[in-house]
Amino acid sequence: YEDMLQTVYFSRLNPFMFDHPKVGFVDEAQDLSPLQIHLLEMWFKHADRVYVAFDPMQAIYFFNGADPELICGLKKDEEVILTKSYRVPEYPWECAKRIAKKCNCHTVDIVQPADKEGDVLFISKKTVFDLISEVKAPLFILFRTNREIKEFLDVCFSRLLFVAGLGRIKTIFNDLYFLGIYNLFIKLYRGEDLELDDIRPLIRKIPRDYLKRGVKKDICDKHGEKFWINQLVNDTHALFFSLFKDAGSVEDLKEIMHDQRVILGSGKNNYFKKRYLLSLDFYSPLLKDIYARVGTYHSCKGLECENTVLFDFTPPRDADLRAERNLTFVGMTRTRNIDYIVPTTEGLIEEDIQ
Repeated sequence: YEDMLQTVYFSRLNPFMFDHPKVGFVDEAQDLSPLQIHLLEMWFKHADRVYVAFDPMQAIYFFNGADPELICGLKKDEEVILTKSYRVPEYPWECAKRIAKKCNCHTVDIVQPADKEGDVLFISKKTVFDLISEVKAPLFILFRTNREIKEFLDVCFSRLLFVAGLGRIKTIFNDLYFLGIYNLFIKLYRGEDLELDDIRPLIRKIPRDYLKRGVKKDICDKHGEKFWINQLVNDTHALFFSLFKDAGSVEDLKEIMHDQRVILGSGKNNYFKKRYLLSLDFYSPLLKDIYARVGTYHSCKGLECENTVLFDFTPPRDADLRAERNLTFVGMTRTRNIDYIVPTTEGLIEEDIQ
């Protein structure tokens, strides 16, 4: 896109355009296109002060017509460089600085890292799967393209690893409806008390002929809470299984899940969701937190996590290396602890940080 302005809202109920604001604050200004800058100039024409926050190394929307030089070139009365990072540790910051200097950005020299050493480690792809299954801390796994993500997720699903998506990437573990059914199975295995909200997702999916008459209506309509409380004595598991014609255990429920009429998602989603549910046992974890999230370098912008895995890549010959290095800079600076780099032949990150 040469220059794209997605949406501008005008509303008489919220007449921002006509209030002539006295103070303006613009964040992430390095990603503004010429048209967006023109719009902001109209909005803040009569403002007494306008504060503009930006980082040229985090400009990643060049394809939208954005260019950090546009902001850097605007008339300004004062420029303040924030000299302390409160997120990125020492070793990851040193590597990120080397990337920035490849783009002739030298202001990074006066910025101090967070008060923590951190680390930058090169690991194999196999080790990434070990991290997903073993590390109990937020983990971003970043790729350059969606195709690479799809291939990676296929392997994760085949190994029954729990991975959610970032940004526009979605997996079955972004589906709160599925997570509710998953956690219901675990609670049944462990004998934990059930709430009405625990069982509703599954009852909605079970064909009526497996349930006693009127159960769908009693449980799923707006009066379900009253029905659940009135029927409840002590044992929530006994009450749950009493809703079925012939099911008294989790294994019986698994047999019902084999029915082709039980649809938990479309296409592969249905297959993968059922596969996870049928693989559960007493030792499976409750999924309150999905630690691993996979996405593109673009999707991690503005976010942070404890550790980051960066799959290195080789840009095509006609690539804009400034734009590609901005992406890798963004990826390197998401971490609060360790950057793990998965190398590739002639990888951009490995070459830049050595």
